[in-house]
Amino acid sequence: MAERSNLISMLIMIQFTLLIVEFLVGMYLNLFPQINFPLSMGSGFSSVMLSLAPHMAIGILLFVIGLVIVIISVRGKDQRIRTSSILALLFIILAGVAGYMFAFQSGSDLMSFSMATGFVLALIIYMIPVSVLMRSTGQVA
Repeated sequence: MAERSNLISMLIMIQFTLLIVEFLVGMYLNLFPQINFPLSMGSGFSSVMLSLAPHMAIGILLFVIGLVIVIISVRGKDQRIRTSSILALLFIILAGVAGYMFAFQSGSDLMSFSMATGFVLALIIYMIPVSVLMRSTGQVA
C-alpha cells in the first residue's frame, strides 16, 4: 500500500510539472510564432510541425502517465483516488482532442478554450489524490 501511494504521488508530481510545462509551451505557441490555424499541408507545414512537436509530445506523455496512474489507482482501495485519477485522465484526453481539432480542423476559439479547460481541470483534480495521500500518511494537506 505504501509503495503504491508513493508511486502515485511521484507520478502526480510529474504530471503537475508536465502540465505546467505544457501550458507554457502552448502559450508560447499561441503568442509568438505566426501560425495560421487550422494547419494545412502547404508550404511551411514541416516547420510549423517542428514547433508544435514538443507540445504534442508532452501531451502524449501526459496521457501515458495519466493512464499509468489510473491503472495503479484502480488496483488500490481508495475510491477518491480512483475516481479523481480517471477524471483527470478524461480531462487530459479532452485537452488533447480539442488541441488536435484546433490545430488541424477548426482553429476555433471554442477548441482553444476547451484545450485550456481540460488542462485546468486536470490540474485541479490531480490535487484530490495528493490531498488524500498526504492525509493518509499524516502530512498536512
